[in-house]
Amino acid sequence: MYIQDPLYGGYRLKDEIIENLMSTFEISRLASVKQANLTSLVFPGANHTRFEHTIGTVYLMDKVFKTLIEKAPEGNRKKELEEEAPLMRLVAFLHDVCAFPFSHVIEFGFRQIGPEKREELKNRDDLYVFEDHIKGKPYFLNKIDHEKIRDDILDGTIFNLKGYYDKWYEDLHIDRIVIDVLEDSIDKSNKKGKINFTLKDIIKVYTGKSKRYLTQLIDGDIDVDRVDHLTRDSYYSGIKHANFNPERLIESMTIEEDDLTISLHMGLPQAVHLMAARELLYDSYYNYSVTRSYETMFCRALYRLLVDVEKFDIDSILFLTDDVCLHKLLKLSYDNKEKQNSYSYHLFQKILHRDHLNPIFELIWPDIRSSSRYIPEDEVNEMLDILRYLDRVIGLEADIARKVGIKPENILIYRDHTSDDPRKEISYPDVPVNIWSGHKEGASKDIAHYHHWVNDIKEDWKDRWCVRIYTDKTDKTTRIMEAIFEEIPLIKKLYK
Repeated sequence: MYIQDPLYGGYRLKDEIIENLMSTFEISRLASVKQANLTSLVFPGANHTRFEHTIGTVYLMDKVFKTLIEKAPEGNRKKELEEEAPLMRLVAFLHDVCAFPFSHVIEFGFRQIGPEKREELKNRDDLYVFEDHIKGKPYFLNKIDHEKIRDDILDGTIFNLKGYYDKWYEDLHIDRIVIDVLEDSIDKSNKKGKINFTLKDIIKVYTGKSKRYLTQLIDGDIDVDRVDHLTRDSYYSGIKHANFNPERLIESMTIEEDDLTISLHMGLPQAVHLMAARELLYDSYYNYSVTRSYETMFCRALYRLLVDVEKFDIDSILFLTDDVCLHKLLKLSYDNKEKQNSYSYHLFQKILHRDHLNPIFELIWPDIRSSSRYIPEDEVNEMLDILRYLDRVIGLEADIARKVGIKPENILIYRDHTSDDPRKEISYPDVPVNIWSGHKEGASKDIAHYHHWVNDIKEDWKDRWCVRIYTDKTDKTTRIMEAIFEEIPLIKKLYK
């Protein structure tokens, strides 16, 4: 199979199992799921998809193993790496197989529902996923996670997917599905002696229960997933922060004592560049104020829809494509707009027509850190706690709108806090990669040994937060801010 990639050029991908999987429903769907959520509404070139990213990740994994095998001494290590290469190509190929429409935004929206509201909603069958198709309890909406679902499908916890798809996506006439083709292909390849692994070996890599260097390659500080998505996001967005050399990084890789290790002089500069690119892209791309405006609008509209509509059926949207999902949500909100959902319909319409709410205020963690005023930590925590969950925030927005004389959908309060982000309720290993100096004495060391600010970035990331106010009634900015000052006094202290 020949691939022409704008990042890596033309190359031939030789893998019989991957070729068999290409025409399955799940893999085909990824070609219509954007890699970077709603950012293409702001950065027109960022229309790249999860499928492109998947193929790119496979390419990088293949390059890594060709390098590691070439460097390995003759014997058991080389033989192990040769056997692991096809396994890790599949690990790379399947890592995003269950990505939802708009990727992480839907997951984030579900996780922003507060504990009290969750208890209130738990008697609704339509807010559980895979009922009748899972061993044990079905997932409630705040536990929905594409990586967990991927692992549960692969290990058989979620079963009879064909029946599940036929029930919820009957119009798509789904025939070939990943799990059936995968099981059959792995079984045949094992019998022919071409491979020596099972589905369980794939899951072990994802969950950190396999060899350490295998997990490091898909879920570490400089894993191939991160290398591709940062490079690809940077390229397609037009923001050139990740313009580094992945080939040189890969060429520097070796295995030392079961750890993935990169060389000091060839690999370290590329690794540091990658980590810096992640930080810079966060500020200029992922957390760009207009991008977050669209994501906030989407999460609000989705929340109000699933809370207010009596029969939402989460199952019916998880495996749609982006465009189909948006139109389905728009239709659902239109059909129910007389039942409190003119709010959702209004916001979905604005997203469809690229008409975002405008930021009128931003407060970020360096503002507190560098403020000349003393701001007690408990005041900051109180503000962040008030704004953590959507049910509370939407009520706050409605109170402010009432005071100002505008509609609730005309004002949005966005809050992001990485230390207690609801998305972190389900976490996967994030394994550091060591640097090898070439000298036996002292062995390998962490990146932070050579660049101390790498640890500074990681520590800052734990405490990173921001609060923004959005409105499409900018002529009422002064009145909106006065109403917010009454509700959140800390914002008044730092308002400029």
